[in-house]
Amino acid sequence: MTPHQPPFFPFRRHTLALALALAASPVMQAATINATGGCTLYNAIRNANTDTDTDGAAFGCPSGSGADIINLAPKTHYSLLGSGNEDGLPIINSIITINGRGSTVDALGLRAFHISGTGDLTINKLTITHGYAEKGAGILNDGRLRLNDSKVSGNSTFTQCDYYCFGSQGAGIYNSNSGSATLTNSHINNNSAYAGYSINGESGFGGGIYNAGSMGLSNCKVFKNETIGSSLRWTGPIGGGIMNTGTMTIANSSIFGNSASNGGGGIRNHGIMTITNSRVSHNNATSGGGIDNGFNLDTVSNSLTLINSTISYNLASGGAGINNTENMGLSNSTVTGNKASNSGGGIVNKGKLAISHSTLSNNQALANKGGGIFNIKNMTLTNTLIANSKTGGDCINSSSGGGGNSSGVAALQGVNLIEDGGCGADISGDPKLGFLLDNGGYTETHMLRGTSLALDVANKPLCSNQDQRGIQRPQPADGGCDIGAFEKTVRIPKSVSTTVRFFNNAVNSGGIIGTGNIFHASQRIAALRNQLLSAGNYKGQGLNEGSCTQLKRTITRIDTDGTPDANDYATGIQANALVAEITSLSGMWACP
Repeated sequence: MTPHQPPFFPFRRHTLALALALAASPVMQAATINATGGCTLYNAIRNANTDTDTDGAAFGCPSGSGADIINLAPKTHYSLLGSGNEDGLPIINSIITINGRGSTVDALGLRAFHISGTGDLTINKLTITHGYAEKGAGILNDGRLRLNDSKVSGNSTFTQCDYYCFGSQGAGIYNSNSGSATLTNSHINNNSAYAGYSINGESGFGGGIYNAGSMGLSNCKVFKNETIGSSLRWTGPIGGGIMNTGTMTIANSSIFGNSASNGGGGIRNHGIMTITNSRVSHNNATSGGGIDNGFNLDTVSNSLTLINSTISYNLASGGAGINNTENMGLSNSTVTGNKASNSGGGIVNKGKLAISHSTLSNNQALANKGGGIFNIKNMTLTNTLIANSKTGGDCINSSSGGGGNSSGVAALQGVNLIEDGGCGADISGDPKLGFLLDNGGYTETHMLRGTSLALDVANKPLCSNQDQRGIQRPQPADGGCDIGAFEKTVRIPKSVSTTVRFFNNAVNSGGIIGTGNIFHASQRIAALRNQLLSAGNYKGQGLNEGSCTQLKRTITRIDTDGTPDANDYATGIQANALVAEITSLSGMWACP
C-alpha cells in the first residue's frame, strides 16, 4: 500500500455498516452448567430455559446463556422429585444439550423429559428409566430431539377410563405430530403401554416408541417392549415395539422380542415408513407378529418399504412375519422361520404388495393357509424365491378373498422359484438353501448351495443392482442374476485375495474348522468365507467404511480361545493366525 492511499474495503457502504454494527452488538454465548453438588438437574434445566439464575449463585447453578450444555456427574443416579404435575423436570423450551456421561435419570413414577414445541434437546450417554405418564413416560417430544448412545428403559404408560380415552401411548418415547426426533446407537427396551378400559377406549399404542411426527433410527435396538390390556374397540393394544402414524426411517437396527395384545408385535405402521439393513425378529402379536402394516384412519393411505432386511422367527395368528392391509414393498429381503397359528406364516397380504429379489423360507401356517404367503388381494412377485414352508403351502392365492373381498391376484415378473409350484411359479423344485447365517452385510441370509436352481436364471433387465448384503448383481457381470435375496459371489476380489487364500489353506489343512455339528459346520465355514468376500466387494465399490465394518464383524465370528460360543462360526489351531491376517488387512486399509 502506497503512502496516503486509502485502504481498500470490498464492501458496499451499507454492508460495511451492518458488519460493524453486528461486531459491536453482544453475542449470546453458550453456558456450561455442571449438575453436581448444589446444582440439581431440575435447576440446571430451569436456568438454561430462562437464561437467568433461579436458584442462587452462591450454592446453585449458574445462569444459562443461549444454547446451553448441562454436564451430569459421571455414572451417577439422578432421582426426580417432580414439578407439581406429571413432569419430573421443567419442560424444555430452549436449546439444551445434556451430557449424561453414563448416568441414569430415574423418574420415580413421573415423566422424565418433556420437550415443548420451541424446545431442542440433545441427550448423550444417558439412561432414562421408571417414567410413568399417560404418554411419553420416558420422553415426550413436541419439538426437536436427538438421542445418542443412550437407553430408554423400564418406563410405562397407563390409561383407565369407563367410556372414551385416547392415551397410554409411547411408553418409552412419544414424538408428537409437531416433533422431529433422531435416535442413534440407542436402546429402547422393557417399556410398557397398558390400556385398561370398559366400553370405548382406544389406547395402548407403542410400547417402546410412538411416532406421529418425523423420526429416524440408526444403529438402534428396540426390544422387549409391550402393549397390553383389554381390547373392546377394534384397534386394541398395538405396536409393541414401535407405533408409527407419521414419517419414520429405520436403518441398521434391530426390533426384537416385543409383543402386542392385538396387532404389530414388533412394528405397527399407520404412516410412511422405510426400513433398511435391519432385523425384525422374535416378536409376537395376534396379527403381524413382526410387522403389521395396518390401515390409516385418515384419507391418506399408509405405506411401508422394506429393503435389505430380515424378518424372522415371529409369531402370530395371522401374518406371523408380516400382515399387510395397505401398500407395501419388499426388495432384497428375507422372511424366514415365522410361524402362524392360522394363515400366512411369512406374509398375509390384504392390500397391495410388491416383492422383488427376496427369499421366503421355513415359514409355517395351517394347511392351505400359506406357510410362505397367503394372498387375498393384489401381489406382484419379481425374481423371488419361496421354499421350505413347513406347512400351509409356499404361496396360496385365496379363492374366497375373505371378508367379501375379491380373490387374490398374483402377477409374476422376471423368473420366480416357488418350490411347490404355487401361485403360477416359473420354476419349482428344491432351491438348496443354506441355513440362515451371517453371510456378510448387516442382516442374516440364506446362501445358495451347490447347483441351486436359483443360480444365474433371472433375466438381467429386472435384476436389482445389489443383493441383500450389498453385493453387486449379476455375477458374472454378463450373465443372469440369482433368484432371491442372495447373489453368489463367483470371483475373489483382489483386495482380499491374500486373506481368502490364507483362509482356504487353513480350512483345507484342518487348521480352521466350523463350529457346531457336521451339518452346520461346513455352512458356517462357507458363511465366514462369504464375509471376507463381502468385505472385498465393498472395498471394490469404494465403500471403505462398510469394508472396515465388515472386517470387524468377521473377527467377532472367530473363536480364539478354543471355547466357541453360539456367535462363533470357526475355531481351530490357526484361528488366532486368521484373526491376525484379517487385522493386518484392516491396517492396510487404514481402518479406524
